[in-house]
Order: sequence, then structure tokens, then C-alpha cells
Amino acid sequence: MTERTEQTDQPTPPEDAPVKTADVKQLYRRPPSFTDLLPWAEYLPESRAFLLEDGISVGALFELTPVGTEARTPRFMAELRDAIQTALTDAIPEDEHTPWVLQVYVQDEPSLRPLQQAVDAYVQPGARDTAFTRHYQAAMKLAELRDLVVTLPTRAAMLGQENPELVILDPPFDIPEMELKMAWSPLLHHNPAHRWLRGVIVDVAREVTS
Repeated sequence: MTERTEQTDQPTPPEDAPVKTADVKQLYRRPPSFTDLLPWAEYLPESRAFLLEDGISVGALFELTPVGTEARTPRFMAELRDAIQTALTDAIPEDEHTPWVLQVYVQDEPSLRPLQQAVDAYVQPGARDTAFTRHYQAAMKLAELRDLVVTLPTRAAMLGQENPELVILDPPFDIPEMELKMAWSPLLHHNPAHRWLRGVIVDVAREVTS
């Protein structure tokens, strides 16, 4: 019995190989949208519906917003389930002569633009433009409003990849790695809730770096 081995031109990288900038950018690329393949003819603003190519059928689009369900009570989950069921059953009227056909398409949006907007909107009105909040995304906003060049971490820069006022390029020189640390009060060192939160942050950081 003889054994036969095959060699490939591209060796498999080790599991602990460093993540390349191209790999990170690949995670933020927007995939093709399925809506480009649907038979749209025109948009009807009065009914907020899309007329299809046959001139008779119409379609409607709905944007779904994720709802946080972690650490929620069973009662909250039941109410959320009932609300979703009611929305699906009552949104389409029953008609024996012109029945509706419900087709559900789900597509992930890898864009972090909504997250950036949510972070900006999270700041309370009384705390905006203060020493505690004005430095959030300050570099990105300065680059957007003026003819400036800033250096940001790749993931932070990708938050503005859909902004037409920004141009994102790779730096022409090597940048040393930055070390991120956590700091907390000694009074909270043995606090169970605080220890749990620190553990979650460490786990998430390990997943990001891996």
C-alpha cells in the first residue's frame, strides 16, 4: 500500500497568524443586494409601494430594527412575540378576490454607520459638547469638515467608509501596535457584577484579535 499526498500552492496559515488589514476590510465590504434582482418598475409614493413589471402587482419594503433580548424577563419575550405576530398578521389585509402573497427576505447590513449614529445620539443634551463627550469620534468629524489627514485604527476608520466626505487609505508607513488597557476602582475589584463585565470585555477583545 502506498500513500499519496497532494501539495497546494498556497500553504494554510497557522491559527495564530496575525490578522492582515485586507482581512479586516473584507469584513466591512457590503455584499450585493438582492433588491437589485427584484422586478421593480417604479415607486408609488401615494401608497408607499413598488409597482412590479406586470403593471398589477405591488410590493412593500419594511426595515426591521433589532430588539435587545438579553437578560429580559419571560413576560417581555412573550409580549415581543405577540407584537411581532400581530404585525405580520394585521399588516396584510384579507381579500378573497385579490389575495396577497407574503415573501420574506432577510439580508444583513454589515455597515456600522447606524452604530456610529446611535453613539452620537446616546449622549444626553446636557452633556453634549462637553469635556466628557466632545472627543468621541472627534478625529473623524475634523477630517470630514476640513481638509485634514488623521490616523485611526482600522475598525474605527471603517465606521466612516460610507461617508462620501471621507477617503480611507492605507498609511504609507508602518504604525506600531497600540495597547488597550482596562482600569477600575479597587473598591470594585471583587464586585461580582463588575467582575462579570470585565470578563465579557476580555472575551470580546480576544474574539476581535483572533
